[in-house]
Amino acid sequence: MGVRSTTRCLLAATALVALTAGCANGGGGGGAPKAGALPANPDGYPDSEITLRLPAPGSQTEALGRSLVENGMSELSPVQVRVDPLPNGGTDDSASSVVHDPRVRDGHLVTMITNSTVASTAIGAAPFAFDDMQGVARLASQPLGFAVRADSPWQTLDDLVQAARQDATKIRVGLSGTAGGFIHIAAIQLNKAIGADGDFAIVPHKTSGESTLTLLGGGVEIAIGIASGLTQQAEAGKIRILATMGAERTADAPDVPTLKESGYDLVVENQMQVVTGRDVPADKVAWLSKLVTESVGVKAAQDAMVKLGWTPAPLDAAATQEAMRTAFDDARDLGEQLGLISK
Repeated sequence: MGVRSTTRCLLAATALVALTAGCANGGGGGGAPKAGALPANPDGYPDSEITLRLPAPGSQTEALGRSLVENGMSELSPVQVRVDPLPNGGTDDSASSVVHDPRVRDGHLVTMITNSTVASTAIGAAPFAFDDMQGVARLASQPLGFAVRADSPWQTLDDLVQAARQDATKIRVGLSGTAGGFIHIAAIQLNKAIGADGDFAIVPHKTSGESTLTLLGGGVEIAIGIASGLTQQAEAGKIRILATMGAERTADAPDVPTLKESGYDLVVENQMQVVTGRDVPADKVAWLSKLVTESVGVKAAQDAMVKLGWTPAPLDAAATQEAMRTAFDDARDLGEQLGLISK
């Protein structure tokens, strides 16, 4: 073999080795940064793949997290972002597995939670404490709403308010979750906001679907839940949504007024946020926060969120932590009032 042929073979072999190494690294870990990716921190972080641990497939949290990675984070991160759903278990379980994982300290492991998990930590129902985690970024929000049967005598929000001001104890309210949970808190807040006489008779259910079925069967007078989850039965003419509890009207029910515009100072929205362990350094949390919030700004990610019933509403780490703390304090106060936790 001649010198030129030998040189060409060596160059080809070198290129093949480099290409193979780049594929093995998933585009990160020492290779050239992806076009459009966020720059790493001055200390080189992140220097390995980022793992987003999620609850088992089938939940909204898992679907939203996977969508965010596919439509935003994978494009903007200079290293690979891997989705890691649990084989079984819910959001509390996936969050617990992250905050208790010693590897979380290096900043490459995150998870997602809603206000339901925050409330669980407040009443001691979660397998970890609120202070075991810290907020990275808020992704999106979902306003709550409340509905009555289509044949209910309460045609408007004012009708319900007048009935509640006469005797709220006769009004049965169906909701999903446990006592002291996020939606239970919303029912108590609604009771106070409208100036009800006495407390609603709370009827808890395992799921919002069961709560709506009880409403249809006449077992409760009102069902409170995620507004987007009520629209299907409303569009079918079986229930009437009296009001939503977000800051603005929803795209699913644009003709339904909000409590706030109706003169009641109450906004209740479920929040989806990314969190990590409490010991992750601030500079790494700041980088993760930028990655998540900029990913939420990608149109494909936003479209996917809306399709899943969420409204994109990004917040940075500091604002997310503050919102989580407020939700925690509200849940803890209610837990003490209900005797679920000692003062």
